[in-house]
Amino acid sequence: MMWMKRDGPTANRETHRLPMTESTRSIGPDFARQLATRFSRAPMVNNQWFRICGFTICLRFTDEILARKLGRAWMCFQTEAASEADLTIHVGAGDTFPLPEIPQCNRIFGRRSELITDPDSGLEAAYMLGPDILSVLGPEPDTGYYWIRNGDSVPGFEQAAPFRYVLHWFLRKHGWMLVHAAAVGKQDQGVLVCGKGGSGKSTLAAAVRGRPDWQFAGDDYCAVTATAPFEIAPVYPTAKLTADTVRMLDLPDKGAATDDEKQILFAAEDRTTAIPKKLTLNGIVLPARTSGPPSIRKASRSETARHLAVSSLFQMPHAGQPDHRIISEIIHQNSCWELSVTDNQPVTALPILEKLLRRMETGRS
Repeated sequence: MMWMKRDGPTANRETHRLPMTESTRSIGPDFARQLATRFSRAPMVNNQWFRICGFTICLRFTDEILARKLGRAWMCFQTEAASEADLTIHVGAGDTFPLPEIPQCNRIFGRRSELITDPDSGLEAAYMLGPDILSVLGPEPDTGYYWIRNGDSVPGFEQAAPFRYVLHWFLRKHGWMLVHAAAVGKQDQGVLVCGKGGSGKSTLAAAVRGRPDWQFAGDDYCAVTATAPFEIAPVYPTAKLTADTVRMLDLPDKGAATDDEKQILFAAEDRTTAIPKKLTLNGIVLPARTSGPPSIRKASRSETARHLAVSSLFQMPHAGQPDHRIISEIIHQNSCWELSVTDNQPVTALPILEKLLRRMETGRS
């Protein structure tokens, strides 16, 4: 018998344990049926409807606290209830909604939180250790499940970008790719902004918030069509920023909300920021900090791939070669630039970014 060893902040919590045998190597149909049955019997206290990437998504919550915390990022996409949804996500918490038994041994986990699933089950599943979050899509392709152990302490990064694993699996079945990048634009022409932590990606993207004619599609994740002509759609128009960045950009001070003391700014609570339905993708920008004036130079596609492809594939469970090919094609068909952004003065780079957008659009026409 084996159990998943648990370390860190969740080590002393009660865990789901199932005796293992050598043949137990995947999550299969039995688990999916039990999960669906439990959610079908649970009282749903709050239903929320959204329109994202052209799809109608319904969130069904067993808990009002979860509804407030996890529906907040999508409030600017809220729409009227429909007769049916393209995707329904059932949401519950462990304190009031226990899960079926989950096999917890090293063999059942992949490298990116994914759970190894029976290839004939039609399931996609991931279990994030730490906050203990289960995400499942299937076996019906329009039904997802989301469970968190403690509904009273949802991490800040989940409040800013909830359900992203389920959304990733759903979107890629329908011609979209969830990428780890910010996106901004003007007049529905946009760029992806990507870079490693500390490069200024979020700061540069957030600098357009509240500015006339600029459009903000998120600072961390957005969706891109899987085939050309490529388009960007916002999925999480939120921004996670340090208090210093909030003050520097003269944005509303909401107080620290994440574990690393960052603030979360929600687009639905900031009426001055324009959120586009979609943007035509015209290029990819890699921000770089500088002590001098802002400047622009061509970036190589291999350099761009290191930032956009690697981080996107690493963060999305079950991402593989088909996803890599899509991102490679996005990079290949778009111009790539490095934009040097002056420390503590990100707004000074916006005129250069605006000229770049016009240049990209002219180059395509």
